[in-house]
Amino acid sequence: MTNLTVGSRRFLIAANTLRTNSLTGSPTIGLSFSDGILLLTFGRDRRKIFEIYDRIAIGGIGHPGDIERLRIMAIELASTEGFTRSAADVSLRRMANYSFSPALKQAFEQIYGPPYLVRILFAEIGGSQEEDLFIRLDYDGSMHANSMSAGRRREIFGAIAGTRRGLEQVEGFLRRAKISNLRSALETAV
Repeated sequence: MTNLTVGSRRFLIAANTLRTNSLTGSPTIGLSFSDGILLLTFGRDRRKIFEIYDRIAIGGIGHPGDIERLRIMAIELASTEGFTRSAADVSLRRMANYSFSPALKQAFEQIYGPPYLVRILFAEIGGSQEEDLFIRLDYDGSMHANSMSAGRRREIFGAIAGTRRGLEQVEGFLRRAKISNLRSALETAV
């Protein structure tokens, strides 16, 4: 461990801080069903799910101040995009690819400033269940969308958790679930 570069040391510090702060936090999941998207978490201490724009919502785990800063950034970005172009032009994929992922990556790589200690789940309601989009962003700017994996079928869920093992358990359970309506989405989530 003594031969670490500055970047990998920051990675270990950020990863350990995030694990410590979010291990007690409950996962946040999003489930797509025929009439929309269900975003759900079980935390009672503070709000973790927010509406960003007409069809876009965000859920987060990690440092509350960082979640709030990213929520405000998302609202301002979506509102500006909707005002300068049109509400139909506000796209989660564009926001994640060109604004959020680079901002998280830049904050993570800077030596003098703290990184965002968060995991974020974005959800965007599409025209149909097959068009619903979930994007997970990590503290280092890495991104995973429910439609990014080549050769795999599109998943109808998104999730974030405090640990990789917790995320794998939640995703494994959700992959086996049969979700068709709000009732089945709630039964699966709970």
